[in-house]
Amino acid sequence: MGKKILLVDDEPEIRTLYKKMLEKEGYTVSTAKDGRDALEKVAADRPDLIILDIMMPGMDGWEVSKKIKTDLATKDIPVVILSVKAGITEKVKSIEESLAERHLGKPVGRSELISTVKALLGEF
Repeated sequence: MGKKILLVDDEPEIRTLYKKMLEKEGYTVSTAKDGRDALEKVAADRPDLIILDIMMPGMDGWEVSKKIKTDLATKDIPVVILSVKAGITEKVKSIEESLAERHLGKPVGRSELISTVKALLGEF
């Protein structure tokens, strides 16, 4: 069984697309449709890495990332923000304010996504 990744996006098509990409690489992927769902899943079954969209109903991805990264129990889980909001302002906010390790713009190509995941999981 591969390392566990939690993929969080409010759009079902996006979850399906990236889930398939990651599963082809041998990862075990669970999904969440919003921030609250993501935090529940992190607490119930700690993933090895989290991929978060920014724009979601309720809690946005930045808020979810900050909650994860400021909790002693989950602060070491790498977080990747994956969003259509990919300007320099958003990238800086992802890293500096929400404490995510990376910010990738959507749509992200398979090779960029997989290499980012592998790097953050120490698989190179």
